Amino acid sequence: MSKLMILAPVVAGLMGTAVIAYSKMQVPELPNGMQAVLANSSSTEQQAAEQLARLASDHDLTPYIFTKDIQFKDREIPHSHPTLTLNTRYIQHDNHALSTFLHEQVHWFMEDNKENEKAAIEALKAIYPEVPVMNGEGARDEYSTYLHLMVCMHELDALASYMGEEMARKTLAQKRHYKWIYKQVLENSDQIRSVMHDHGLTINKG
Repeated sequence: MSKLMILAPVVAGLMGTAVIAYSKMQVPELPNGMQAVLANSSSTEQQAAEQLARLASDHDLTPYIFTKDIQFKDREIPHSHPTLTLNTRYIQHDNHALSTFLHEQVHWFMEDNKENEKAAIEALKAIYPEVPVMNGEGARDEYSTYLHLMVCMHELDALASYMGEEMARKTLAQKRHYKWIYKQVLENSDQIRSVMHDHGLTINKG
């Protein structure tokens, strides 16, 4: 009997086990009509999707759902477009996972209100004539830094409505990116909110 004949049943058994394991990788159902996609069908992506499903069941996220297609992808930088994509970095940290989800959803709200966004940014320029770009402080360019002052303001208010003001502020203070932006949001909340309100960028919570 050849070595190949001896190994064949072993290989077949391993392949069968892999197929069974893969078939058990069920994509979690998300509430509110959201659809989850696991980019690599990994166990961590499944955990991230299950985490969001749990958070969405524990909290009514309806006011902050502007896109329902949610992709989970290992080692990916979270982004809003063209498909809202979350990574698996915060599967052990609900507050950060929720804040990231809310942040990316708000980008869709802002995109739907583009003209108001542009007018609000002009108003923010009068308050902040110079803003940082990149280097962990600002966003990728000046426009995006101004935009993120409003996106992160919404992020704070949304997270506070679910986790309380103190925990929301603590969570955003721990962020390692957009540090200047989050600092302004935490220290000058009323001023930024006022600009958003004056330009029709308040999210209706129903």
